[in-house]
Amino acid sequence: MGIEHSVILEDCEIKDVQRIEDSLLGKSARVCHAGDNRRALRMFLGDDAELVI
Repeated sequence: MGIEHSVILEDCEIKDVQRIEDSLLGKSARVCHAGDNRRALRMFLGDDAELVI
């Protein structure tokens, strides 16, 4: 997993995501991979957000 140019706040969970760039993940945000083959993700997620890709 690679994370570049991003801010990841406390208690975030990132599972099976190949690359995150130029992103902001709020406190306790969750990002999980669900089968999409994107090479990089760009996100702005608030506190307690959940994203399944």
